[in-house]
Amino acid sequence: MNSDSLPTLSPDADLGRTFSRCWAIGLLGLIGVTYPLWIPSELTLATFPSIGLVRLPTQAQVLSSLVGALFVLIGLVCNALRPGTDWRWGLVSLGFGLLVIVDQHRLQPWCYQAIVYGCLLASLPWQEARRWVSVITASIYLYSAAGKLDYQFVHTVGREIVSQPLGLFLDNPAALATQLAVMLPISELMIGAMLLVPFTRRVGGIAAMVMHATLFVLLGPWALNHSFGVLGWNLVLAFQAWLLFVKSPGQGWASSTNPARDQTPAGFVWKSIPYGTRVFACLILVAPITERVGIWDHWTSWSLYSPHTSRAIIEVHQSALQKLPASVRDHLQDTEGDQWYRLKLEPWSFESRLVPIYPQARYQLAIADVLATTYELQQAIRVELRSTSDRWTGERQSTYLIGTSEVGKARADYWLPLRK
Repeated sequence: MNSDSLPTLSPDADLGRTFSRCWAIGLLGLIGVTYPLWIPSELTLATFPSIGLVRLPTQAQVLSSLVGALFVLIGLVCNALRPGTDWRWGLVSLGFGLLVIVDQHRLQPWCYQAIVYGCLLASLPWQEARRWVSVITASIYLYSAAGKLDYQFVHTVGREIVSQPLGLFLDNPAALATQLAVMLPISELMIGAMLLVPFTRRVGGIAAMVMHATLFVLLGPWALNHSFGVLGWNLVLAFQAWLLFVKSPGQGWASSTNPARDQTPAGFVWKSIPYGTRVFACLILVAPITERVGIWDHWTSWSLYSPHTSRAIIEVHQSALQKLPASVRDHLQDTEGDQWYRLKLEPWSFESRLVPIYPQARYQLAIADVLATTYELQQAIRVELRSTSDRWTGERQSTYLIGTSEVGKARADYWLPLRK
């Protein structure tokens, strides 16, 4: 056989393999820097509670976590060594799904993105999967920008980010930083829009790379000191932007004269999987619209670096502090001087799991319920449920709960976790 007869990869197929390897290596790195999140708390005796989407016995939780982790690692290692867009990504999505069912804290934005990408890469030809991945990527920037066009972002996180570079030139940058903070979501909105238009796609990809590199610098341990998971995800997204939109911008993403070949096995069930994946992808694109009214979660709506999210303020009375383990007491502080100690969820989450707290009132209320019932706090716990903030004024509505009974009743009002 001469060299002319050897099979060669098309540029598009080669891009698919490179994309697969990039995400596999990136996800392995992200799992590595957030490793406590993926180890069952029952095996480590950690006090940070596991809040599942479905109530399962302890043994089933541990088994699901171990099986899910095994699926994820097998799929990612195989794709890192011999990349491809095939069933191995289905194994990754299934594994992450099992892990999230056991503990919704694991539904970090990059984990959610990996589940979606895994379904697309496993069930659709790369040419079509790339179109969906590209549109979903653009939607991440668009929804993220929409979440930041908000009073809370401009006056808190946005101002803090902008103050970092301004502080190099100004003694008191806060006022100017507040005025300039609105430019961050506007820039992100423009990036998302440019990625959708063939003529501007390459420029949008370059702008996305610059944005992620800038965030990496501003959020790093030398500046705002965000988690390594956040920093790593920015690196992965920067490399993704280079692959999809700069290196090979894919003018039109489709070839009407050379349609993608259907690679799914014969049979009704197998033939139905691609259609189900397309419906799922459409849901991912549309569902974030409902985030502000409380239907779709904040992180799964790409509400990133945005403080408008709903939350629960958990406080424990001084009389019950000794009932709690030291690892919990270390994150309690009497902020008002009234003997009610506020639980600092964000530091507790970073210390225990190396990731930000899941930004959802439902999830944080569940933490309060677990603490109240596990340590028999009775009337010594109170919770303030705060709604999503108003986009224009930053104001929130609050609901106050006192005692284990009220906390448990309020938790039962939510759809998740599913009851037995």
